[in-house]
Amino acid sequence: MLGLSLLVAGGAGVATATQTQQIQDVLQVEAVKPVAKNDLTEAAIAGVRKADKPTAEKITNLQKSKTWVGHKKAAYFELPNFGKKNDVKSAQDADDLSKSGTYTQTYAITKPKIFITDTKIDANSKITSSMNQNVMSLAQQTLGNVPALTDLNQKQINKNMVIVTGYSDAEDKQQGTVKEFISFIFMRDAHGHMHMISIESEQDAESVAKNIATASTLGNSLTVEKPSGVAFKKNVEK
Repeated sequence: MLGLSLLVAGGAGVATATQTQQIQDVLQVEAVKPVAKNDLTEAAIAGVRKADKPTAEKITNLQKSKTWVGHKKAAYFELPNFGKKNDVKSAQDADDLSKSGTYTQTYAITKPKIFITDTKIDANSKITSSMNQNVMSLAQQTLGNVPALTDLNQKQINKNMVIVTGYSDAEDKQQGTVKEFISFIFMRDAHGHMHMISIESEQDAESVAKNIATASTLGNSLTVEKPSGVAFKKNVEK
């Protein structure tokens, strides 16, 4: 696992009150359009190496079973449930909402090994204002802070979402580092918050298929309204 996280706070400019109000005005009138899973799946598959190419049927079947995952301070979403609900673990919460306006959660699906990191940037934060809600700016700044990836493929789904895939070919069995396929989603959700989401898996065809099924389900569900006020431990359910 690379342990990816968003490192944008240090470079964020200070927005003026006028800029912040302009962003709020945009959020109030411009809704996020739901993104179809198939569109995300197609975009992700385009970045898969030929030898690792999963079948569309396999991905479709994986998308049918879902698990709710969420936190009262972060956005709620669904992801495929490949095993029992206790296979989904909350590995880490990093609450920096009061300082930088960010909140990071890391999840692990233990069977198979899929790692999901979701960094939410509050709609009214200085970081969001400095980027003018531009998901391309978020993608460029984030990818500049991660280890070198190969075979990068980028697809802008719409003005509120970009999906990027790539490969990490570093391997060190002594340190537990394995070769990975990684998909990223950069987006603005239905609440106006921006997200950097990474999904990490191994590179075999089955793991890649599960990675893409997770990414497409997650990206789809974050573009629609979700309930709030339920703690993580109470919100992992089929």
